[in-house]
Amino acid sequence: MNSKRSYLDTLNAGRQRRPHTTLEQLNRSLETLEQRLERTREDMSERLDPRRPSAEPRYASARPYEDPRLAQPPKSPAPATFDQSYQAIARDIDRVRGQEDGVAVVGKIAGELRGLREELRHQMTAGLQREFEALRKDIERAFQA
Repeated sequence: MNSKRSYLDTLNAGRQRRPHTTLEQLNRSLETLEQRLERTREDMSERLDPRRPSAEPRYASARPYEDPRLAQPPKSPAPATFDQSYQAIARDIDRVRGQEDGVAVVGKIAGELRGLREELRHQMTAGLQREFEALRKDIERAFQA
């Protein structure tokens, strides 16, 4: 296995080579990007400039308050629609309150669990201290005897 070819040469031995160098590819991609930018600039200049006034007025009527359609008062929606929307809002509020109550209960349970954990830790510590104190006394008695 003593070949003079490098690892990359052996790895790329069967691969087809690209006809152009990377520098040429970069030049081509830069040219295409420049062409795209020029096209977008031309498109933007062809669009109407909002600062430039157009031949037609912006609004169809210079006096919109004289329009007979606008003079009529708006029709009020049916009261049944209001009742339905209020009922839907009331249901949503009740549902959200129920969710808030559930979250509050979970928070309360989590607080109680933390308290129980602290109490258990305190009891274990106190119990271990008593046990070690009794063990020390036994060792002292055995050592004195």
